[in-house]
Amino acid sequence: IEKYKTNIAQLQRSDTAGLKYWIMKLYLAYLNIQQRFRSPDNSAIDRKKFYTENILIIRWWTLLGPTTNRTLLILSALLGNVEMFLWLILIPGNLWLVVCLIYQKMIDKKIATRMA
Repeated sequence: IEKYKTNIAQLQRSDTAGLKYWIMKLYLAYLNIQQRFRSPDNSAIDRKKFYTENILIIRWWTLLGPTTNRTLLILSALLGNVEMFLWLILIPGNLWLVVCLIYQKMIDKKIATRMA
């Protein structure tokens, strides 16, 4: 953030600020918003433990990503049945989302009780 503040101040003093100045201002605003939502004490999180606790659910979440959706869409289009894609996304896709949410909540609760 400090680096961008310095760069913005330099651009502001120059005559050629233009678009680069406004893009950097916008990015700085974005960084400030992210800063507000950061955990106040990131050092309390042991990254290795977090990874080992979440490795399985991370893989589960990836099945809800765009690659799976596009693969199913292409397959259903090749089979000439796009309606099949919609039903696959609507029912099994949303059920998988609920399963992932429930399991993620269980993991988060387990981690929170260990940290307390």
